[in-house]
Amino acid sequence: MSNFPESFEEALNRSNPRVHILSDVGNGGVPNGIAWVVSMRLMNLDVSNRFFTDKWSPTLPIIDLPVLTTPMVCSIRIKLLESIWSNNGCLYRKCLKVVAISDSCGVWAWKLSLQLLVMAFTWWLCHNVLPNHASLALHGLGDGQGCPWGYTSIEIVEYVADLIQFGAIHYALVCPKPPPSATPQEFQIYKEFTEPSVLQKRSSLKGKTVREAQKTYRVTDVDEFVEAGTYLRVHVHPKRYSRCYQVDWKSRIIANTDTYVVLDKPAATSVGGSMDNIEETCATFASRALGLESPLRTTHQLDNCTEGCLVLSKTKEFCSIFHGMIREKQVRKLYLALAAAPVPTGIISHYMRPVNLAPRLVSEDFIEGWHLCQMEILECGEVPWPDADVIKAYNIDECGWPFKKTAYECKINLLTGKTHQVRAQLAAIGAPIVGDSMYMPAALASVSCPLINPFAKQRKEYSSDGDKVAAMEEWLACHGKEPNSAIGLQASEISWNEGSCSYHAGIPWWRQPAT
Repeated sequence: MSNFPESFEEALNRSNPRVHILSDVGNGGVPNGIAWVVSMRLMNLDVSNRFFTDKWSPTLPIIDLPVLTTPMVCSIRIKLLESIWSNNGCLYRKCLKVVAISDSCGVWAWKLSLQLLVMAFTWWLCHNVLPNHASLALHGLGDGQGCPWGYTSIEIVEYVADLIQFGAIHYALVCPKPPPSATPQEFQIYKEFTEPSVLQKRSSLKGKTVREAQKTYRVTDVDEFVEAGTYLRVHVHPKRYSRCYQVDWKSRIIANTDTYVVLDKPAATSVGGSMDNIEETCATFASRALGLESPLRTTHQLDNCTEGCLVLSKTKEFCSIFHGMIREKQVRKLYLALAAAPVPTGIISHYMRPVNLAPRLVSEDFIEGWHLCQMEILECGEVPWPDADVIKAYNIDECGWPFKKTAYECKINLLTGKTHQVRAQLAAIGAPIVGDSMYMPAALASVSCPLINPFAKQRKEYSSDGDKVAAMEEWLACHGKEPNSAIGLQASEISWNEGSCSYHAGIPWWRQPAT
């Protein structure tokens, strides 16, 4: 990223500047994200005098395209930048073969019923005024569309700054190749901006291969500059983790050494963040609670819905050492699981489909290329099902499980560490984890239709590969959504160095009173 000497007047005189907006929806892209290919230089708006400053910025019009149901390509074609602010800009909306042209971008965006702050920001960009009764009525919009009263230009700018702080804006010097499902228009835009003759004119690409230039990075500073031709992806609705603000993080610290911290991770929190939110994480909040200058590093993962022992590294060196111990199986992890049905003691083995998507499918029989998953059930004892007050206090989803008198607390030694392993394996044997809204519905489906799971011991015989694929799709559809709150799973103990480093989590939620 670099600054450009071109003046505002020179930018205005450029021929037909354009901003292309590519929706990722339906194209195998990032959910709740939009991708931008910038073919003009955008500048910050100085709201005090309705003119642009000479400071280049990645503050782009943010429009929530994922609310639409079809892949689309929008082109905002403006001969003069100033025409947007004088309400003469046209938005060309292409949905399949249907083209609708609105009289202004702001009116079009307002009718989409977006998040209010996004609507206000878009209206401000298009009309240089915050939405109010007068500016809405001027464009034929009454109070029926609602109005985000109280927003100021400062709040809108802060909204964009928050997206950057969350790590929700990514860029690449060159647009990555669209997926096979992309529309012809999207392929045409990609081809236009990645032509060798175009790339050769960009000084920022010297010494880089196209593949290197297509690597995406986060925009980390509101004052970073965007070069013409840069690819930007903006997540306008980052996944939020409100639980982070409700936790006394200091009380969750189990150990604090010179090289690492052991945290009793609360459920409904993210260990190290997601593609659109690296702010609301265990690593960030634990670092602040301890007053650390350098943020803690993640060494291993726990599902968002899982609580318990989490090791965070203070140094790059310990992070590498701990990763090595995990690879060499020198780290012992014990879990407590609250299962909805009894589980036999001993080793349970499955094979997990090598696809990095949830839900994770497991097979009782060996399948070539699938990963071995093993866990040892050390103990399994009958306990009361959590009472209604506890269920309500921890926002547990019981998923319509019919047998809610007794649950079963299992102590598990994790022998292999695959994503969702404990959850998927227990559900596969008919003992899903209490509150697991992803895997419990599938276990219920297996109860009502024992042959529905194409990877169980008892299953249908399929006459063709097509039939088996259809059966797998039907089985995937039996699963629910990832839990937003706690489930009955705790990483209760973690140890290494032959037990010389051993740490225990606190009392699991299902044993605690409702508070």
